[in-house]
Amino acid sequence: MRNHLQWREDATIRCLCVLALDRFNDFLTDRAVAPVRETVAQVLAMLLRHVEKEEKTEIKYETKVKHEESGAHMWTDKQVYTPVVELVQKTLRALHVLTNRITWEERLSGFLGIKYLMATRSDLVQELLPLVLPAVVQG
Repeated sequence: MRNHLQWREDATIRCLCVLALDRFNDFLTDRAVAPVRETVAQVLAMLLRHVEKEEKTEIKYETKVKHEESGAHMWTDKQVYTPVVELVQKTLRALHVLTNRITWEERLSGFLGIKYLMATRSDLVQELLPLVLPAVVQG
């Protein structure tokens, strides 16, 4: 189970990277279509669709810590147990950052991610709406 949760988190991060970096647009008459971003936003929403509210995961990361005696910086592993629903909230925060970017491609990516994520996680509307509302109001 833990490997699945780590895979889901890794895939979510990779989807966010694609949304932030993709610039391909297909211009049809007076409209621009972004097929890669549209598809990746849908994949992102599907990855986070089955995250349960009570589910917990172990997130292992490395952090740089200053050693007290020698003053040297060392890398240490830390393990944190966190509700997986935080993954959804952190993803929405990242999408909100994209909506505030200068280029319209990045802004579109953020709004596409928010659109599909909110459509698939209607059960978390109370928790997620405060994160989404500022981006939607700003446009």
